[in-house]
Amino acid sequence: MDYSVSLLTAGIMVPEMQARSGDTHVYLLPRQSQLRAQFYVHSYILSSSPILYDLVVGDTSSLSSRQRGYSLDGRRNLGIEDAMRNLTYNAQAASPQPQTLLNDNISTSDGSNGSIRSGQEGSGEYHLYFPTKLSTTTPPFSARDIQRLVDVRNLFAILEGQDLVRTKETPTVFHILLAVASLLQEFQFTNVDGSTYGEAVTSSLDFLISIEGLADVSQSREKTIEGIILGERLRSIELYNEAFAHAVGKYEAIKAVNPSLYCQISSDTQNRLDRAYLDLGQRQRAAELRLTEFEFPSLFAGIAASTSSEESKIIRFKAWKSNFMSLRKAVLSYYKDLHGQWPPKASSKKNNFVEGGLNRLVLKGLYNDLCGLYEFLVDRKSLTTRGMDASEDQDNADVDPTATALRRLLGEFDRSSPPVAPPIPYDVPLVPSMATTYPSYPAMGPKEQNLLANKKLKDHENQLMMLKSHNQVKIDDDNAPRKKFIEMFEAFEAKEARGKTCTQLIDMRYGHWIFLYAVLQSLPMLVVDVPGLRYTEGVEYFLCEPSMGNPPWMEDAAVKREWYGVANSGQAVILPSDVVNYGVESIYRRSYCWVKANQWLSESSTNPIYEATEIDRSTALSPLQPPPGFFGGELGPRPVSRGRDDARASVSSERGLTPESRDRSRQSQRNSIGIGLERLPIQFPHGSASPLLSATGSRGQSPAGVNLYDNSGRRVSASGPSTRAHGAEEKRAPTFDDILGNLAPEPSKDDGRGKGVMGRFK
Repeated sequence: MDYSVSLLTAGIMVPEMQARSGDTHVYLLPRQSQLRAQFYVHSYILSSSPILYDLVVGDTSSLSSRQRGYSLDGRRNLGIEDAMRNLTYNAQAASPQPQTLLNDNISTSDGSNGSIRSGQEGSGEYHLYFPTKLSTTTPPFSARDIQRLVDVRNLFAILEGQDLVRTKETPTVFHILLAVASLLQEFQFTNVDGSTYGEAVTSSLDFLISIEGLADVSQSREKTIEGIILGERLRSIELYNEAFAHAVGKYEAIKAVNPSLYCQISSDTQNRLDRAYLDLGQRQRAAELRLTEFEFPSLFAGIAASTSSEESKIIRFKAWKSNFMSLRKAVLSYYKDLHGQWPPKASSKKNNFVEGGLNRLVLKGLYNDLCGLYEFLVDRKSLTTRGMDASEDQDNADVDPTATALRRLLGEFDRSSPPVAPPIPYDVPLVPSMATTYPSYPAMGPKEQNLLANKKLKDHENQLMMLKSHNQVKIDDDNAPRKKFIEMFEAFEAKEARGKTCTQLIDMRYGHWIFLYAVLQSLPMLVVDVPGLRYTEGVEYFLCEPSMGNPPWMEDAAVKREWYGVANSGQAVILPSDVVNYGVESIYRRSYCWVKANQWLSESSTNPIYEATEIDRSTALSPLQPPPGFFGGELGPRPVSRGRDDARASVSSERGLTPESRDRSRQSQRNSIGIGLERLPIQFPHGSASPLLSATGSRGQSPAGVNLYDNSGRRVSASGPSTRAHGAEEKRAPTFDDILGNLAPEPSKDDGRGKGVMGRFK
């Protein structure tokens, strides 16, 4: 419907801009026009603009104080003309009680914090002559002046949850919001650290973005570019991150669709897109090398190829490899039949993919199927002993040597190519056991056990033994592909198991498990989406590349750092938050196997991890757990080690421990598969680069019993780094490089008024 701009140009009250509980009259025309106010709004929506705030609360009788206020271009010294647009305060005895502003960090003219009314005696309403900067004070107004009035009207409409008005100059939501963003910058709306335009503005903008679906950019290349531009201009980190992740996935397409629109993206963001696209290409090439034919050359090239190692004398690596190849062949055949060929082609008879090859949906389907198989076979009572270096249980007589050899083989694979992958928390399978059919088997002598284990099984014994080596898995009704894949595997396994001995069944299970593990570890870098994305359904391109660093509108800010508590240490370190949140270990810990491990751990009443300190109690499997002994203790500080010799040396150093201390070190090593870095709510000192900076610069307090370290290893207080030199009595905390080297990984805001922010176009 048409909108009459005469309401704005003639100084007539605008009906839809009259808030019932408002307290501020807004005049769009100059004071000398003596026209009535057009808007009646809430004063708190102006609280994050020092310019407008000053115009509302200033004292017209004190010109000197006004001259020390903000000018319209952000500089000091308002002129006489601006000073005349000040507040006219009409006290009313029947007015409601003073209303507190949302942002209490903005001071009134007398230096106190609070609402606009805090600087006044009594209660009342306020009058703001908005500095529209029209070219004339009386009609007729130029087209530029009319557009300016409409833009101001749209600004207040967004803040008050009303409909937007479009013109020939601003025909779409995109153009309207660009004009509004210019006004927000002109009047210096901001929060404490400059990351947003303030709480009231951000709440309204987020709601508008949600209602209009501006973050749903998956179906349009132009909307993807517009989403990035609006994210930058509106300082909306959620919109920016969503559009950025989608833009990287279809980078070549968005650059070609509208070059003039793409050029409106800031140079900082363009550089980030370039780097993210290159990184995505490397991830895709690494996955294609392994998954196109499910070939993993490094798997059996280490310990499994040795003829002189201790493991080669007792482990049947050739049998493992043979069974590995059998499952590989079966899986390839399954997916070729499912998609017509592997990798799938675009728009074939069996799929309707727009993009062929190993796209996001194909790999997510593969990952979903294999995660179901992982649940079906995994031993949920055997938490890994591995860190990122090697298995640590070679000398433990209580550990099955076959499981130890398996973990060594899997560890070699994890470290065989960059990025080094952390071990899956539960990394060994359930295996068939003769005790299933012979309850007295554990009490037999070694010779009898060996004879029985190598005896050909009867069909019913075979079936029972295999059945007992599976977990009972509940598959959702809407996950038919996973159910179909597991049914295929059961049929394949039953065929392979027929006529075998128990020993052969065990070798078969280990061979299948190695294939499953290798594929699972090859997928998270691509299939784990950037956290916080909302529109991912049906997207074929990858959504795994986040925007790193500060938002581009805060490009001059220092690197964002936060305090993290380190599990099992009672200590904390300062680390770059992006590296912690988006590093390789964090990506893996957001993947399915780690999520399920956390679930299983929380369900276990005997879990040793949950007997740890308060810091790691809620982060049993969060990323970046330092290895045991890193802060001293039984094993003392341990150097960074990635080689097999160093791993053996570490084991040798443990042989002198008592059984009790050995058990504690084992428990500590089991904990090392979890991340154990928990962000702490500690405020940085005033002037430091931190999102936790308080408005007043007050010092945060260190949690009781927690020692704080910066990333150089120097102990600090919560209020800043200590200037005291390293003393012999101080223990060095781990740097982020140390941690990596020793590792084995909201609803839309309402504005409180119960209204929508965006209705319909007029």
